[in-house]
Amino acid sequence: MAFAIIAAVALPGSASAAEKAAAEVTVNGNSATVTITVPEPEGDIQCSGPWVHTAATADLIEKSPLLDLANHPEHWLHGAPVHPTLGYRDGEPGGNVYIHLNKGQTGVANIPVIADGDYVAGIHCVSAVNGGPVSTSLTLVPFTVGTGTPGGGTPAPMFGS
Repeated sequence: MAFAIIAAVALPGSASAAEKAAAEVTVNGNSATVTITVPEPEGDIQCSGPWVHTAATADLIEKSPLLDLANHPEHWLHGAPVHPTLGYRDGEPGGNVYIHLNKGQTGVANIPVIADGDYVAGIHCVSAVNGGPVSTSLTLVPFTVGTGTPGGGTPAPMFGS
């Protein structure tokens, strides 16, 4: 069993950054769980995730001037993720594959099947204080399944072909 914990990477989405969610990935064979804890700041906050890309795709997203992740954390949600797979629904095997949490909540998302490789899970948060400006943040958690690289070494197509 492997653990991946990172001091969340805060990427401001506006003049003021939203609080970050805490996240921990636990790998068990070729499945994983992501425990997400939403802080309790002044005002409202909602977080959702995990949105998982291969490490290679994550690197492209982080370096893209077009996506400008530093100023637009929501751009982490671009492209086809490794997880959740498109077409997932609650109640399917693995359940809770992508969760939405509010202020002060903790939840566990399941990644029922994932190939050996290097990955990065992203948790996106949106907050506002007293109806004021909305701000966003992104927590990124790198993790490895198995020996790494195979699934994590090839970038996924970002915008189709």
